[in-house]
Amino acid sequence: MSLPPTPPGLPPGSQPDFQRLLAFPLESPARMLIAVERHLHNVREAAAEYPQANQERARQIADELRQLLSYEIETPQLHQQWIQAAARYFFLNQDESHDWGSEAGFDDDLAVVRCVSRACRENLT
Repeated sequence: MSLPPTPPGLPPGSQPDFQRLLAFPLESPARMLIAVERHLHNVREAAAEYPQANQERARQIADELRQLLSYEIETPQLHQQWIQAAARYFFLNQDESHDWGSEAGFDDDLAVVRCVSRACRENLT
């Protein structure tokens, strides 16, 4: 079974992780939303140990994922896969840059989410 293509414009450094995450089976959007909230909670809880982590950027990513995960059942399956892979990319702490290791740690996560958002808006399949 071959994996679906990645969205156009996906940052090169995030492509290996994103491609791997595309292999996960689709979950319900509701389950993915719960996972987004749980991860955001974990980021907030880790603030004392990782004060350099950009809490505002993590909230921004969660907000954008909430919008993406509000898709309809008619949303193309490829878009659903991209959206859920973007959420799972957010859940990874050790991705292109360690999320909690620096002020810029969530920048790659935001770039992935925005790339997916743009690709879905442009209705690329």
